[in-house]
Amino acid sequence: MQDFFKSKKFLVVVLLVAIALFFMLRGAYTKTGATFAEKVTSLMIAPFQKAASKIYVSIHDSFYDFIHAPSISDENKRLREENAQLLSQLALMEKLRSENRRMKEFFGIKEENPDYSMELADAVGRDASERFFSFTIDKGENDGIEKYSPCVTKEGLVGLVTAVGPNYAKVSTILDSTCEVGVKVLESGDIAVTEGTAHLALDGNLKLSYLPRDSKTKPGDLVTTTGIGGIFPEGLVVGRIKEVTPDSQGLTLNAVIEPLTDIRNVTEVMIIKDFEGKEKKED
Repeated sequence: MQDFFKSKKFLVVVLLVAIALFFMLRGAYTKTGATFAEKVTSLMIAPFQKAASKIYVSIHDSFYDFIHAPSISDENKRLREENAQLLSQLALMEKLRSENRRMKEFFGIKEENPDYSMELADAVGRDASERFFSFTIDKGENDGIEKYSPCVTKEGLVGLVTAVGPNYAKVSTILDSTCEVGVKVLESGDIAVTEGTAHLALDGNLKLSYLPRDSKTKPGDLVTTTGIGGIFPEGLVVGRIKEVTPDSQGLTLNAVIEPLTDIRNVTEVMIIKDFEGKEKKED
């Protein structure tokens, strides 16, 4: 920088600035328009004026930021806190909306089945390697949940509680090969038993076995629980018939049931703790 001030370029700049000032003062004194020489000089010093202006603006902005940095920081902090509060309020509103919807479903089922004693629960855990999509809920013995309590949604039967802890329980779904349910096909009146298979469970479906060979059961028919055995209440919807095929011996018919609930992805359920006709099942 010091070399520049000692250079010829610096002297030329100083000279040009001096000439420009001279003509500007002369023009102001004589109150006349700019001469040709003044115009030429103005053109020559214009780039320097532009550069100086940019430097001034940059210095001004930096100085402004420096002076007002504390207040800007406080404002940003306040805005972040307000944003966090709004997000929290939105999350609470969504939770309340979800709870309100669930309670409507709960009371809807209760109104239709006044003998039911039920408990709302959330699915809070799944084993990714589990073939039949069993899951863990956030309610247990402390909430009156017992082993073999039916698990449902407003669309129908999901499964059965098969293990209980103080504040959790495991639900095995009706897709499970160990879960058999006595059912009735409403349209044909046929009585049969559901059976889970790993193959059908992949698509969220289950098998209906031992239909009579002359059964009138057809795709679209509704399947509900019979209530026989006292484990499941009568009339819980299991699903609809998807297809009907003869068994390997040709003596009976089998069918595929498609549940009305997507059991593989269920997140909210209701546990039926008690109902009229329930029988205590020993381990």
